[in-house]
Amino acid sequence: MKKLFLLSAVCLLALVSCQEDGPTPNNGEEPKFENVSNTEITLPEEGGDFTITYTITNPIEGEAVEPVINVEWITLKANEAGSLTFTAAANADVESREASIFVAYAEKASFTINVSQAGAILKYITPHIDGQYFGTEYSSISDNYYFYLSDKGFDEEGYGIPGGTYFHLDLYSEIQDLERGLDGYIVPAGTYTYDAEGFGAGTFSAYTSLQKLDDQGALEFEAIYAEGGEITVTENGIIANLIFDGIPYLLTFEGVPACEDGRAPEYYTTLTGDYELNFRDDASLLMIYYGDFYDCGYDNYLMYIQTPDFIGDMFQSDLISGGNEMGTSIAGTYNVAYDRPDQFLFIPGYVNGGYMEGTWFFNSPDGQYYGDMAPIAGGTIEIAENGDGTITLTFDLIDDNDNAITGTWTTEPVFQEAESISTKAGAQMKNYVMLPKNTALPIR
Repeated sequence: MKKLFLLSAVCLLALVSCQEDGPTPNNGEEPKFENVSNTEITLPEEGGDFTITYTITNPIEGEAVEPVINVEWITLKANEAGSLTFTAAANADVESREASIFVAYAEKASFTINVSQAGAILKYITPHIDGQYFGTEYSSISDNYYFYLSDKGFDEEGYGIPGGTYFHLDLYSEIQDLERGLDGYIVPAGTYTYDAEGFGAGTFSAYTSLQKLDDQGALEFEAIYAEGGEITVTENGIIANLIFDGIPYLLTFEGVPACEDGRAPEYYTTLTGDYELNFRDDASLLMIYYGDFYDCGYDNYLMYIQTPDFIGDMFQSDLISGGNEMGTSIAGTYNVAYDRPDQFLFIPGYVNGGYMEGTWFFNSPDGQYYGDMAPIAGGTIEIAENGDGTITLTFDLIDDNDNAITGTWTTEPVFQEAESISTKAGAQMKNYVMLPKNTALPIR
Protein backbone atom coordinates (compact mmCIF):
# COMPACT_ATOMS: atom_id res chain seq x y z
CA MET A 1 0.00 0.00 0.00
CA LYS A 2 2.83 2.38 0.82
CA LYS A 3 4.53 1.51 -2.48
CA LEU A 4 1.33 2.19 -4.42
CA PHE A 5 0.94 5.64 -2.82
CA LEU A 6 4.54 6.48 -3.63
CA LEU A 7 4.04 5.45 -7.24
CA SER A 8 0.98 7.67 -7.50
CA ALA A 9 2.90 10.66 -6.18
CA VAL A 10 5.66 10.10 -8.75
CA CYS A 11 3.12 9.98 -11.55
CA LEU A 12 1.48 13.19 -10.29
CA LEU A 13 4.81 14.97 -10.25
CA ALA A 14 5.48 13.81 -13.76
CA LEU A 15 2.10 15.11 -14.87
CA VAL A 16 2.75 18.52 -13.32
CA SER A 17 6.13 18.58 -14.96
CA CYS A 18 4.55 17.89 -18.32
CA GLN A 19 2.04 20.77 -17.91
CA GLU A 20 4.25 23.51 -16.50
CA ASP A 21 4.33 25.23 -19.92
CA GLY A 22 0.55 25.73 -19.89
CA PRO A 23 -2.61 23.84 -20.72
CA THR A 24 -2.65 21.40 -23.60
CA PRO A 25 -5.17 21.96 -26.38
CA ASN A 26 -7.98 19.48 -26.70
CA ASN A 27 -6.77 18.27 -30.09
CA GLY A 28 -3.08 18.27 -29.22
CA GLU A 29 -2.25 21.37 -31.31
CA GLU A 30 -1.23 24.77 -30.01
CA PRO A 31 -3.97 27.42 -29.99
CA LYS A 32 -3.76 30.20 -32.55
CA PHE A 33 -4.94 33.57 -31.23
CA GLU A 34 -5.28 36.41 -33.77
CA ASN A 35 -6.44 40.01 -33.66
CA VAL A 36 -8.71 40.75 -36.62
CA SER A 37 -9.36 44.41 -35.76
CA ASN A 38 -7.09 47.44 -36.08
CA THR A 39 -3.97 47.48 -33.95
CA GLU A 40 -4.15 51.28 -33.77
CA ILE A 41 -7.38 52.85 -32.54
CA THR A 42 -8.02 56.60 -32.55
CA LEU A 43 -10.80 58.01 -30.39
CA PRO A 44 -12.47 61.41 -30.35
CA GLU A 45 -12.17 63.64 -27.32
CA GLU A 46 -15.72 62.80 -26.18
CA GLY A 47 -14.74 59.11 -25.82
CA GLY A 48 -17.28 56.28 -26.20
CA ASP A 49 -17.32 52.54 -26.86
CA PHE A 50 -15.00 50.63 -29.16
CA THR A 51 -14.61 46.89 -29.89
CA ILE A 52 -11.65 44.59 -30.49
CA THR A 53 -12.38 41.42 -32.44
CA TYR A 54 -10.32 38.24 -32.52
CA THR A 55 -10.30 34.60 -33.58
CA ILE A 56 -9.11 31.47 -31.72
CA THR A 57 -8.07 28.34 -33.54
CA ASN A 58 -7.62 25.18 -31.43
CA PRO A 59 -9.20 26.66 -28.29
CA ILE A 60 -8.52 25.19 -24.89
CA GLU A 61 -11.51 24.24 -22.84
CA GLY A 62 -11.96 26.43 -19.82
CA GLU A 63 -9.52 29.12 -20.92
CA ALA A 64 -10.66 32.74 -21.34
CA VAL A 65 -9.37 35.84 -23.11
CA GLU A 66 -8.11 38.34 -20.58
CA PRO A 67 -7.29 42.01 -21.39
CA VAL A 68 -4.86 44.09 -19.35
CA ILE A 69 -5.40 47.87 -19.56
CA ASN A 70 -2.65 50.27 -18.46
CA VAL A 71 -4.89 53.37 -17.87
CA GLU A 72 -7.93 54.15 -15.74
CA TRP A 73 -9.85 56.04 -18.43
CA ILE A 74 -10.50 52.82 -20.42
CA THR A 75 -12.64 50.09 -18.86
CA LEU A 76 -13.87 46.69 -20.07
CA LYS A 77 -17.57 46.80 -20.90
CA ALA A 78 -18.20 43.33 -22.37
CA ASN A 79 -16.19 40.14 -22.89
CA GLU A 80 -17.95 37.96 -25.40
CA ALA A 81 -16.84 35.18 -27.70
CA GLY A 82 -14.78 36.76 -30.46
CA SER A 83 -14.91 40.33 -29.17
CA LEU A 84 -14.00 42.67 -26.35
CA THR A 85 -15.88 45.94 -25.93
CA PHE A 86 -14.35 48.83 -24.01
CA THR A 87 -15.55 52.24 -22.84
CA ALA A 88 -13.29 55.30 -23.00
CA ALA A 89 -14.06 58.33 -20.84
CA ALA A 90 -14.14 61.82 -22.32
CA ASN A 91 -10.80 63.64 -22.37
CA ALA A 92 -11.19 66.88 -20.46
CA ASP A 93 -7.58 67.85 -21.04
CA VAL A 94 -6.57 69.81 -24.15
CA GLU A 95 -3.63 67.46 -24.59
CA SER A 96 -4.10 64.15 -26.40
CA ARG A 97 -3.42 60.92 -24.51
CA GLU A 98 -2.41 57.33 -25.25
CA ALA A 99 -2.99 53.87 -23.83
CA SER A 100 -2.24 50.24 -24.62
CA ILE A 101 -4.37 47.15 -24.17
CA PHE A 102 -2.58 43.80 -23.79
CA VAL A 103 -4.81 40.85 -24.67
CA ALA A 104 -3.68 37.31 -23.74
CA TYR A 105 -5.10 33.83 -24.18
CA ALA A 106 -4.10 30.79 -22.11
CA GLU A 107 -0.59 32.13 -21.66
CA LYS A 108 0.01 30.81 -25.18
CA ALA A 109 -0.63 33.84 -27.39
CA SER A 110 -1.25 37.56 -27.11
CA PHE A 111 -1.43 40.85 -28.98
CA THR A 112 -1.39 44.55 -28.11
CA ILE A 113 -3.76 47.34 -29.20
CA ASN A 114 -2.52 50.93 -29.07
CA VAL A 115 -5.17 53.55 -28.35
CA SER A 116 -4.89 57.33 -28.81
CA GLN A 117 -7.49 59.91 -27.88
CA ALA A 118 -7.70 63.48 -29.08
CA GLY A 119 -7.47 66.30 -26.60
CA ALA A 120 -10.52 68.30 -25.70
CA ILE A 121 -11.61 70.91 -28.21
CA LEU A 122 -11.97 74.32 -26.61
CA LYS A 123 -15.48 75.39 -27.53
CA TYR A 124 -16.53 79.03 -27.68
CA ILE A 125 -19.94 80.49 -28.35
CA THR A 126 -19.14 83.76 -30.12
CA PRO A 127 -22.35 85.77 -30.52
CA HIS A 128 -20.59 88.92 -31.75
CA ILE A 129 -19.15 89.64 -35.19
CA ASP A 130 -17.29 92.92 -35.80
CA GLY A 131 -15.06 93.62 -38.74
CA GLN A 132 -14.53 94.95 -42.21
CA TYR A 133 -14.80 94.08 -45.86
CA PHE A 134 -11.64 95.21 -47.67
CA GLY A 135 -12.39 94.08 -51.21
CA THR A 136 -9.20 93.55 -53.19
CA GLU A 137 -7.01 95.91 -51.13
CA TYR A 138 -4.96 93.01 -49.71
CA SER A 139 -5.15 90.55 -52.62
CA SER A 140 -5.52 91.18 -56.33
CA ILE A 141 -7.11 87.76 -56.84
CA SER A 142 -9.71 87.66 -54.06
CA ASP A 143 -11.96 89.67 -51.75
CA ASN A 144 -10.88 90.04 -48.13
CA TYR A 145 -13.04 89.91 -44.98
CA TYR A 146 -11.19 90.67 -41.76
CA PHE A 147 -13.39 90.38 -38.69
CA TYR A 148 -13.61 89.44 -35.03
CA LEU A 149 -15.71 86.68 -33.54
CA SER A 150 -15.93 87.25 -29.80
CA ASP A 151 -17.84 86.34 -26.69
CA LYS A 152 -18.28 89.93 -25.49
CA GLY A 153 -17.96 92.23 -28.50
CA PHE A 154 -16.75 95.83 -28.29
CA ASP A 155 -17.93 98.92 -26.46
CA GLU A 156 -19.27 102.06 -28.15
CA GLU A 157 -15.76 103.45 -28.62
CA GLY A 158 -14.39 100.31 -30.25
CA TYR A 159 -12.58 98.87 -27.23
CA GLY A 160 -12.62 95.23 -26.22
CA ILE A 161 -14.56 94.28 -23.07
CA PRO A 162 -12.55 93.16 -20.01
CA GLY A 163 -12.51 89.38 -19.74
CA GLY A 164 -13.39 88.95 -23.43
CA THR A 165 -11.93 86.44 -25.89
CA TYR A 166 -11.37 87.69 -29.45
CA PHE A 167 -10.75 85.61 -32.57
CA HIS A 168 -9.62 87.69 -35.55
CA LEU A 169 -10.41 85.86 -38.82
CA ASP A 170 -8.80 86.77 -42.15
CA LEU A 171 -10.91 85.25 -44.96
CA TYR A 172 -10.58 85.44 -48.75
CA SER A 173 -13.39 84.74 -51.22
CA GLU A 174 -14.02 85.01 -54.93
CA ILE A 175 -14.10 88.61 -56.15
CA GLN A 176 -17.68 89.86 -56.20
CA ASP A 177 -19.35 93.11 -57.13
CA LEU A 178 -20.96 93.68 -53.74
CA GLU A 179 -23.39 96.28 -52.51
CA ARG A 180 -23.99 96.90 -48.85
CA GLY A 181 -27.08 95.17 -47.51
CA LEU A 182 -29.09 96.05 -44.43
CA ASP A 183 -26.61 94.17 -42.21
CA GLY A 184 -23.46 95.15 -44.09
CA TYR A 185 -21.29 93.25 -46.53
CA ILE A 186 -22.15 89.55 -46.22
CA VAL A 187 -19.28 87.07 -46.01
CA PRO A 188 -19.86 84.63 -48.91
CA ALA A 189 -21.04 81.15 -47.89
CA GLY A 190 -18.57 78.32 -48.33
CA THR A 191 -15.73 76.40 -46.74
CA TYR A 192 -12.45 78.22 -46.17
CA THR A 193 -9.23 76.27 -45.61
CA TYR A 194 -5.98 77.38 -44.03
CA ASP A 195 -3.29 78.78 -46.34
CA ALA A 196 -0.18 80.16 -44.66
CA GLU A 197 1.44 81.22 -47.94
CA GLY A 198 -1.16 82.95 -50.09
CA PHE A 199 -4.44 84.81 -50.16
CA GLY A 200 -6.43 82.85 -52.71
CA ALA A 201 -10.19 82.52 -52.80
CA GLY A 202 -11.61 79.96 -50.38
CA THR A 203 -8.83 80.33 -47.81
CA PHE A 204 -8.07 82.01 -44.52
CA SER A 205 -4.58 83.28 -43.78
CA ALA A 206 -1.99 82.96 -41.03
CA TYR A 207 -3.04 86.44 -39.87
CA THR A 208 -6.00 84.76 -38.17
CA SER A 209 -5.29 85.21 -34.48
CA LEU A 210 -6.46 84.81 -30.88
CA GLN A 211 -6.32 87.43 -28.11
CA LYS A 212 -7.75 87.60 -24.61
CA LEU A 213 -8.30 90.47 -22.22
CA ASP A 214 -7.93 90.18 -18.47
CA ASP A 215 -10.42 91.57 -15.96
CA GLN A 216 -8.76 94.97 -16.24
CA GLY A 217 -9.01 95.09 -20.04
CA ALA A 218 -5.30 94.53 -20.72
CA LEU A 219 -4.04 91.87 -23.09
CA GLU A 220 -3.26 88.59 -21.31
CA PHE A 221 -0.71 87.65 -23.98
CA GLU A 222 0.55 88.65 -27.40
CA ALA A 223 -1.62 87.54 -30.32
CA ILE A 224 -1.43 83.79 -31.08
CA TYR A 225 -1.68 83.05 -34.80
CA ALA A 226 -3.57 80.16 -36.38
CA GLU A 227 -1.73 77.06 -37.54
CA GLY A 228 -4.52 75.32 -39.43
CA GLY A 229 -8.19 74.45 -39.48
CA GLU A 230 -11.34 75.02 -41.49
CA ILE A 231 -14.02 77.71 -41.45
CA THR A 232 -17.54 77.09 -42.74
CA VAL A 233 -19.73 80.09 -43.50
CA THR A 234 -23.46 79.88 -44.16
CA GLU A 235 -26.09 82.57 -44.57
CA ASN A 236 -27.07 81.95 -40.96
CA GLY A 237 -23.75 81.66 -39.17
CA ILE A 238 -20.15 80.53 -38.96
CA ILE A 239 -18.51 77.37 -37.61
CA ALA A 240 -14.74 77.65 -37.30
CA ASN A 241 -12.42 74.79 -36.40
CA LEU A 242 -9.07 76.42 -35.73
CA ILE A 243 -5.74 75.38 -34.27
CA PHE A 244 -3.77 77.80 -32.11
CA ASP A 245 -0.48 76.70 -30.57
CA GLY A 246 -1.35 73.06 -31.31
CA ILE A 247 -4.71 73.28 -29.49
CA PRO A 248 -8.01 72.85 -31.40
CA TYR A 249 -10.76 75.47 -30.97
CA LEU A 250 -14.37 75.31 -32.08
CA LEU A 251 -16.11 78.66 -32.61
CA THR A 252 -19.81 78.96 -33.21
CA PHE A 253 -21.52 82.12 -34.42
CA GLU A 254 -25.25 82.24 -35.13
CA GLY A 255 -26.51 85.18 -37.15
CA VAL A 256 -25.88 87.07 -40.35
CA PRO A 257 -22.11 87.01 -41.09
CA ALA A 258 -21.79 90.66 -42.10
CA CYS A 259 -18.97 93.21 -42.06
CA GLU A 260 -18.75 96.96 -42.46
CA ASP A 261 -16.91 98.59 -45.35
CA GLY A 262 -13.23 98.80 -44.42
CA ARG A 263 -11.92 99.86 -47.82
CA ALA A 264 -9.77 102.95 -47.71
CA PRO A 265 -11.70 106.05 -48.66
CA GLU A 266 -10.47 108.28 -51.44
CA TYR A 267 -9.59 110.79 -48.73
CA TYR A 268 -9.20 110.39 -44.99
CA THR A 269 -9.43 114.10 -44.36
CA THR A 270 -12.74 115.48 -43.14
CA LEU A 271 -11.77 119.04 -44.05
CA THR A 272 -13.69 120.65 -46.88
CA GLY A 273 -11.31 123.59 -47.30
CA ASP A 274 -8.16 125.25 -46.00
CA TYR A 275 -7.64 125.36 -42.23
CA GLU A 276 -5.81 127.73 -39.88
CA LEU A 277 -4.43 126.01 -36.78
CA ASN A 278 -5.43 127.58 -33.46
CA PHE A 279 -3.87 125.86 -30.45
CA ARG A 280 -5.21 126.74 -27.01
CA ASP A 281 -2.99 128.53 -24.47
CA ASP A 282 -2.99 125.48 -22.21
CA ALA A 283 -1.97 123.09 -25.00
CA SER A 284 1.33 121.28 -24.39
CA LEU A 285 4.09 120.07 -26.68
CA LEU A 286 5.50 116.64 -25.83
CA MET A 287 8.58 115.34 -27.68
CA ILE A 288 9.07 111.60 -27.08
CA TYR A 289 12.62 110.54 -27.94
CA TYR A 290 13.19 107.21 -29.75
CA GLY A 291 16.85 107.50 -30.68
CA ASP A 292 17.85 106.27 -34.12
CA PHE A 293 14.63 104.33 -34.54
CA TYR A 294 14.80 104.24 -38.35
CA ASP A 295 18.52 103.30 -38.52
CA CYS A 296 19.30 106.35 -40.61
CA GLY A 297 21.88 107.99 -38.31
CA TYR A 298 19.49 110.64 -36.92
CA ASP A 299 17.18 110.95 -33.94
CA ASN A 300 13.48 110.19 -34.07
CA TYR A 301 10.81 112.03 -32.05
CA LEU A 302 7.09 111.54 -31.73
CA MET A 303 5.68 115.04 -31.36
CA TYR A 304 2.29 115.51 -29.68
CA ILE A 305 0.46 118.83 -29.36
CA GLN A 306 -2.51 118.19 -27.10
CA THR A 307 -4.82 119.83 -24.60
CA PRO A 308 -5.40 118.56 -21.04
CA ASP A 309 -9.04 117.68 -21.77
CA PHE A 310 -8.49 116.65 -25.41
CA ILE A 311 -10.78 119.46 -26.58
CA GLY A 312 -9.74 121.75 -29.42
CA ASP A 313 -7.02 121.59 -32.06
CA MET A 314 -4.32 118.95 -31.65
CA PHE A 315 -1.46 117.66 -33.76
CA GLN A 316 0.96 114.74 -33.94
CA SER A 317 4.03 114.11 -36.05
CA ASP A 318 6.73 111.46 -36.45
CA LEU A 319 9.90 113.51 -36.92
CA ILE A 320 13.49 112.67 -37.85
CA SER A 321 15.75 115.48 -36.64
CA GLY A 322 19.29 116.43 -37.56
CA GLY A 323 20.81 115.30 -34.25
CA ASN A 324 21.89 111.97 -32.86
CA GLU A 325 21.52 112.47 -29.11
CA MET A 326 18.60 113.49 -26.94
CA GLY A 327 18.86 117.15 -26.04
CA THR A 328 20.61 118.24 -29.21
CA SER A 329 18.98 120.88 -31.37
CA ILE A 330 15.75 119.98 -33.17
CA ALA A 331 15.67 123.25 -35.10
CA GLY A 332 15.22 122.94 -38.84
CA THR A 333 12.75 122.76 -41.70
CA TYR A 334 11.11 119.34 -41.94
CA ASN A 335 9.81 118.02 -45.25
CA VAL A 336 7.58 115.03 -45.84
CA ALA A 337 9.40 111.68 -46.17
CA TYR A 338 8.40 110.22 -49.52
CA ASP A 339 11.32 107.80 -49.72
CA ARG A 340 13.80 106.42 -47.21
CA PRO A 341 14.12 108.11 -43.79
CA ASP A 342 16.71 110.87 -43.51
CA GLN A 343 17.38 113.99 -41.45
CA PHE A 344 14.76 116.75 -41.22
CA LEU A 345 11.86 114.68 -42.45
CA PHE A 346 8.42 113.84 -41.08
CA ILE A 347 6.47 110.66 -41.77
CA PRO A 348 3.22 111.42 -43.64
CA GLY A 349 -0.10 110.50 -42.04
CA TYR A 350 -1.47 107.00 -42.54
CA VAL A 351 -3.89 104.55 -40.93
CA ASN A 352 -2.60 101.36 -39.34
CA GLY A 353 -5.09 98.99 -37.74
CA GLY A 354 -7.45 101.86 -37.03
CA TYR A 355 -4.80 104.06 -35.47
CA MET A 356 -3.71 107.41 -36.85
CA GLU A 357 0.04 107.13 -37.28
CA GLY A 358 2.63 109.42 -38.77
CA THR A 359 1.61 113.10 -39.02
CA TRP A 360 -2.02 114.19 -38.42
CA PHE A 361 -4.09 117.21 -37.53
CA PHE A 362 -7.24 116.53 -35.50
CA ASN A 363 -9.60 118.26 -33.13
CA SER A 364 -12.41 117.34 -30.80
CA PRO A 365 -15.41 119.34 -29.63
CA ASP A 366 -15.98 117.28 -26.49
CA GLY A 367 -12.85 115.24 -25.73
CA GLN A 368 -14.60 112.05 -26.76
CA TYR A 369 -14.99 112.11 -30.52
CA TYR A 370 -13.25 113.72 -33.43
CA GLY A 371 -14.56 116.83 -35.05
CA ASP A 372 -12.12 117.14 -37.95
CA MET A 373 -9.10 115.07 -38.83
CA ALA A 374 -6.61 115.16 -41.65
CA PRO A 375 -3.52 113.12 -42.53
CA ILE A 376 -0.65 115.35 -43.56
CA ALA A 377 0.56 114.46 -47.06
CA GLY A 378 3.00 117.26 -47.88
CA GLY A 379 4.45 120.65 -47.02
CA THR A 380 6.85 121.69 -44.27
CA ILE A 381 7.09 122.01 -40.50
CA GLU A 382 9.64 124.61 -39.43
CA ILE A 383 11.05 124.51 -35.89
CA ALA A 384 12.94 127.59 -34.66
CA GLU A 385 14.65 127.76 -31.26
CA ASN A 386 14.21 131.15 -29.58
CA GLY A 387 17.07 130.94 -27.09
CA ASP A 388 14.82 131.13 -24.03
CA GLY A 389 13.76 127.48 -23.87
CA THR A 390 10.84 128.02 -26.22
CA ILE A 391 10.46 127.05 -29.84
CA THR A 392 8.29 128.41 -32.62
CA LEU A 393 6.51 125.96 -34.91
CA THR A 394 5.47 127.16 -38.35
CA PHE A 395 3.12 124.87 -40.26
CA ASP A 396 2.74 125.08 -44.03
CA LEU A 397 1.09 121.77 -44.85
CA ILE A 398 -1.41 120.04 -47.13
CA ASP A 399 -3.65 117.08 -46.37
CA ASP A 400 -4.52 114.12 -48.62
CA ASN A 401 -7.08 116.25 -50.51
CA ASP A 402 -4.77 119.24 -51.00
CA ASN A 403 -6.36 121.36 -48.29
CA ALA A 404 -3.84 123.80 -46.83
CA ILE A 405 -3.22 123.55 -43.07
CA THR A 406 -1.21 126.48 -41.76
CA GLY A 407 -0.36 128.18 -38.51
CA THR A 408 2.31 129.43 -36.12
CA TRP A 409 2.68 128.55 -32.44
CA THR A 410 5.29 129.27 -29.77
CA THR A 411 5.66 127.09 -26.69
CA GLU A 412 8.17 125.38 -24.42
CA PRO A 413 8.59 121.71 -25.34
CA VAL A 414 8.76 118.86 -22.86
CA PHE A 415 11.26 116.15 -23.79
CA GLN A 416 10.71 112.60 -22.63
CA GLU A 417 12.65 109.45 -23.40
CA ALA A 418 10.52 106.56 -24.63
CA GLU A 419 10.22 103.62 -22.28
CA SER A 420 11.01 101.25 -25.14
CA ILE A 421 13.13 102.19 -28.13
CA SER A 422 12.26 98.95 -29.92
CA THR A 423 8.57 99.71 -30.45
CA LYS A 424 6.74 102.78 -31.53
CA ALA A 425 4.48 104.30 -28.92
CA GLY A 426 1.82 105.26 -31.41
CA ALA A 427 0.76 101.68 -32.00
CA GLN A 428 1.23 100.64 -28.43
CA MET A 429 -0.67 103.32 -26.53
CA LYS A 430 -3.70 101.15 -25.89
CA ASN A 431 -3.35 97.86 -24.12
CA TYR A 432 -6.66 96.84 -25.62
CA VAL A 433 -7.97 94.90 -28.54
CA MET A 434 -9.33 97.66 -30.78
CA LEU A 435 -11.70 97.32 -33.67
CA PRO A 436 -10.44 99.62 -36.41
CA LYS A 437 -12.57 102.74 -36.04
CA ASN A 438 -11.82 106.40 -36.47
CA THR A 439 -14.43 107.63 -34.01
CA ALA A 440 -12.76 107.22 -30.63
CA LEU A 441 -9.88 109.42 -29.52
CA PRO A 442 -6.62 107.56 -28.95
CA ILE A 443 -5.29 107.42 -25.42
CA ARG A 444 -2.17 109.51 -25.05
